[in-house]
Amino acid sequence: MKIHERIFKLRRAAGLSQETLAERVGVSRQAIGKWENGAALPGLDNLQALAAALGVSCDELLTGGTQKETREDAAGEGLTNAGVRALLDAYQAAQRQAARRQRMLLASLAAVLLALACLGAAADVRLRALAGRVDDVSGRMDGIDRRIDERVGSIRAEIEESLNESERIVADFDWQYRMLPEDRVELTLTATPKSRRDGTAAAFSVVPSGGEVISAEATPRADGGFIAQMEIPLTLEYESFAVMAAFTTQGETQSQLLFREYSFYSSRRIVASITLTDFRAEVLSPGTEQARLSLGGECGLEIQSPGSGNAPVPVSAVVALLADGKRLAVRPIDLSDAFGAPGSLSGDEAAAQAGEVTNAAQAVGITCYVRFEPQEIPLPRTGAVLQATVTDSSGQTIVCRQEVYRP
Repeated sequence: MKIHERIFKLRRAAGLSQETLAERVGVSRQAIGKWENGAALPGLDNLQALAAALGVSCDELLTGGTQKETREDAAGEGLTNAGVRALLDAYQAAQRQAARRQRMLLASLAAVLLALACLGAAADVRLRALAGRVDDVSGRMDGIDRRIDERVGSIRAEIEESLNESERIVADFDWQYRMLPEDRVELTLTATPKSRRDGTAAAFSVVPSGGEVISAEATPRADGGFIAQMEIPLTLEYESFAVMAAFTTQGETQSQLLFREYSFYSSRRIVASITLTDFRAEVLSPGTEQARLSLGGECGLEIQSPGSGNAPVPVSAVVALLADGKRLAVRPIDLSDAFGAPGSLSGDEAAAQAGEVTNAAQAVGITCYVRFEPQEIPLPRTGAVLQATVTDSSGQTIVCRQEVYRP
């Protein structure tokens, strides 16, 4: 039995008229009529009131279950997974039925058009008039179909949110990071399950996009929650990861995603890269004994600082042009003021003092442009590269390279 048939049967069994039922639910009599003939379906906002007015639970109304409840009990009844899935199936069926009606109507009109076309020029006026009506009806049906899609999409979103909420096993959670020596970060994680029984055990995991999974057994707390600590290496392998919670009771384990990290490494460590804005490497007189390599131009050093209060910040950088591992030219960059580190020069003053270096931005991320005057050298055997070394306020260095010539 379909939902609209069940609504009609339950209303008749309760001895209610459509007017009385509409008054109790808070809708029009026409709405009740549409619900009963299948032209429309009640939304989530009306479903609970409708079930209460008919003296059944929401699940019994949607699925046809046999369990009877009082009207007061039904009014407080929430939807279970089976109920919301039944409602979603009904909305999808209504959408398919509307689409079938539209196709049938358009097919009928197309057949009429074809028949009139066979009559020849004498029916030209009637043909054009009917074609206009077909276009008008088609436009209306498109509008109806769009409204159905929007309504079903809205209902689907509500139902999926209800399902997600019902499937969540964690009532509340919290986490905190603490920097440790040797480039490691301590994660302290607490989570409270929705229901906890005697013997329930918990474990937390960090699942990176690259690298090994880190797991820790959690310790129960007096407030019903669990707590655990894990050490996460501060490496690019853990730039992004998911944090999971798992609860095991009597051999049955349920897990849930707590949160995701997308910039764990870059938000705590300096990231640098070199871009070739206008740098050229050109072989002169190729294929001869006089062949030489011309190198020179402008490159950009992009530096991203973590920006967090306790993280080191870049204070200086050096960009070097190397051929066969030997330095051909070096350009120092003063970053003492660019990232808020102590210093006497502003970003503009530092750029002016450097002469050949300009700061494109003075924020968490900057780009410094460096120019190397063109020079000619014998063809390198192993190649030529630009290498940047960035030093932070803790004395650590970050090195990045960009190949400019390969033999």
